[in-house]
Amino acid sequence: MKSPILFAGFVALTALAGCVVDDGPSRVVVAGDGALVVDWTIESAKDSRDCAAMGADSIDVVVSTAAGDAVGDFSGYCEDFAVDIQLAPGSYYGSATLLDAAGRPRTTSVDLGSFRILGDDELHVPIDFPLDSFF
Repeated sequence: MKSPILFAGFVALTALAGCVVDDGPSRVVVAGDGALVVDWTIESAKDSRDCAAMGADSIDVVVSTAAGDAVGDFSGYCEDFAVDIQLAPGSYYGSATLLDAAGRPRTTSVDLGSFRILGDDELHVPIDFPLDSFF
């Protein structure tokens, strides 16, 4: 008689042990777009008179994915000295050029290097246009 009771107890304990699964706390990750903030100076200064004196009206920031696919051209006024670009999470690279009022380059392009947007973050990339970058 002990044998069926022990067997039933063994089955019940085994069934209970099989039902308990603990993977720890669950995580929900929600990632939104991040921002690339290109922050520039002219000869290490932020003086709007330098934009006018050098004939620079705006900035053109070209962003591509790490795979080389074009993401877009983004612009801002020269005297703003910063442009905020919303990007989806991913790996990118870019360059920036100051343009005249007709949209023609006034400087050589400055390489922003490669960078990564994680999502819900803001990456600041400071660059400088020295006097010898103008033509």
